Amino acid sequence: MKIDVTAIGAALVDLVAVVDRFPEIDDEVYVPKLQVKSGGSAANFAVACAKLGLKSAFIGKLGRDAFGEKLIQDFKNEQVNIEGIVFSDEIGTGVCYAAVSGADRKLYAFSGAANILEPKDIKREIIISSKIIHLASLKNIAPLEKAAEIVKNFPTQVSLNPGALIADQGLKEIEHLISLTDIYISPQDELIKIMEVHSLEDALEMLFDIGPKIAAITLGSNGSLISDKKNKFKIPPYKVKPLDTTGAGDAFSAGFITGILNNQNLENCGKMGNATAAIKIQHIGAREGLPTKKILNKFIKNH
Repeated sequence: MKIDVTAIGAALVDLVAVVDRFPEIDDEVYVPKLQVKSGGSAANFAVACAKLGLKSAFIGKLGRDAFGEKLIQDFKNEQVNIEGIVFSDEIGTGVCYAAVSGADRKLYAFSGAANILEPKDIKREIIISSKIIHLASLKNIAPLEKAAEIVKNFPTQVSLNPGALIADQGLKEIEHLISLTDIYISPQDELIKIMEVHSLEDALEMLFDIGPKIAAITLGSNGSLISDKKNKFKIPPYKVKPLDTTGAGDAFSAGFITGILNNQNLENCGKMGNATAAIKIQHIGAREGLPTKKILNKFIKNH
């Protein structure tokens, strides 16, 4: 079994409400459009990588229900390897309720079965056959640590995109997980929060002291900053009109990791990440608009 990248974390169903404004307390807002989409940070990443031509796999836990069946079918449609998926008979598939207004969004996540993934559920043969394992946004970090520890003695690299569910636990709880990481990816505010400092420069210095060799930091509308401790590259954003930023971080991660696996230099990896996210945010839903490698290359060339 040869796999380019295996994502480990949550696969959820997104209920996306597109609204003109967000409600106040005891307020009500009309929803002109409600969509049921497949989501979850790790799952989005796995699909985005498959779209970009990588051999992609997903490890996570679902409920035995209609939402779980939808997620499985969508993985199959995108040719994502699902041999690492396990099921819960007690807890249902996770659901994320998302309200979207222009470039802004508010999320309410019920992790469901995703968060009871156990270390014993990690399929060793899958992750040691992967060039990179990507760990993403799961409150229960025990299986993520287990996966990173398993591949420590193999050529497999570890990528981490914490997300709020991990970042909110604080550095003391997640430092060991970060120490097992080769590639760290997150928004700048998230990294600053984890490190409990006031500047991105200080946060990066602490991050590299803990262990990662590469950091890819997204800066919102200001693009991204890519660093390997010795070098820093500020990558400007691609100017597009955002329709929905849901899944933008996962798209960036997929573009960036695809660059790494295609032996691009760090600056080009950052451009690929920015471009993948820019293409995606012009569509509603975490996975709508995710580009193929051909579309990505054309977008970068034209911009």
